Amino acid sequence: RQRSRAVARQAIFYISAFVLTYSLDLVNGMFWYTSGTYIPPLDVCAYILLPLQGLFNFMIFSSSRQTMKTPEGRLLRQMLFSSCCCCC
Repeated sequence: RQRSRAVARQAIFYISAFVLTYSLDLVNGMFWYTSGTYIPPLDVCAYILLPLQGLFNFMIFSSSRQTMKTPEGRLLRQMLFSSCCCCC
């Protein structure tokens, strides 16, 4: 039961990252489709957020893992989570 809650929680995080990443692009596309114009600042923000989905997915994936198998994964996890936790 506890494992299924953890899986559901992780799935909600993945879906939230997807919605956060694609929401600006979707809004901008719908606005362009309906009115024929687009908003350049919204477009720039969308193009910045789209590549960050990989980072969001990595953060969600590695938050539940205490050890990573590859040296790169261990280094990235240490850089992301130890720098964030030292401020708290």
